Amino acid sequence: MLKLVVRFLDGRTLRGHTLCFDISTHNFILNPVGGGPKDAVVVDFSEVKAVFFVRDFAGNPDRDKKIVDRSHQPYSGREIAVTFTDGETLVGFTPNYNRTLSGFFLFPADRLSNATKVYVRASALTKVVLK
Repeated sequence: MLKLVVRFLDGRTLRGHTLCFDISTHNFILNPVGGGPKDAVVVDFSEVKAVFFVRDFAGNPDRDKKIVDRSHQPYSGREIAVTFTDGETLVGFTPNYNRTLSGFFLFPADRLSNATKVYVRASALTKVVLK
């Protein structure tokens, strides 16, 4: 089961688990933390800012998301910095950024980040810088 933190365009956040995350579909099922099967939520990608694949749900809000540690780059791809419409910035590496696609995966540059990868919706961005 995948642990996800879903951040929506309207500012909502949901934490939960999913068995299947497929970006070729229009949505996925999220089972919220603490809920049962009947509490499952259908998450529509069109409402999503980003989906964080996390190690745990507690996270560490004091971490600096802009840290870049190239000596420990565990993923291939280009360095990328993205700024969302709400002003949040993420820095990482992407193997598959393409401005014509609806979204892409970003692997955080901070190897100590709680997020192991992030699915970023292109429509939620105001700025993309590839290095």
